[in-house]
Amino acid sequence: MRKLAFLGAIAAGIWYALNKRPQPAGSSLPEDSWPQSAPAQPAEDAEQLKAETKLNPDDQTLVDRVESEIFRDRKEVKGKVNINAEEGVVVLRGELESQDLIEDLVNAVREVDGVHNVENLLHTPGAEAPAKS
Repeated sequence: MRKLAFLGAIAAGIWYALNKRPQPAGSSLPEDSWPQSAPAQPAEDAEQLKAETKLNPDDQTLVDRVESEIFRDRKEVKGKVNINAEEGVVVLRGELESQDLIEDLVNAVREVDGVHNVENLLHTPGAEAPAKS
């Protein structure tokens, strides 16, 4: 028990020595006062940041969002379409059964929040795959 009390006293002394810093000239705070943290940011800043992130997500978030939206109701295209994104531009690659399905998919991707443009490299069976522009 004495060892524990002795070690506690040593730790307290070290803590005091390390935290006893000279105050800047003109400071009205007492020497032993704890530093104050900055006030919390208003909730409006958090809401604004959320809105900006929703409109400009990072590339992986955008790919995840697009996959979630287009594969939810279109199970027949899952596994047939490769999706990439770069700075808000979504690139679709793959082969689908009909041109109508391709157009439907491209239009659905354009409606996803954060998508600035869609590069469509999808094609139908037997048709040559379009080259990246």
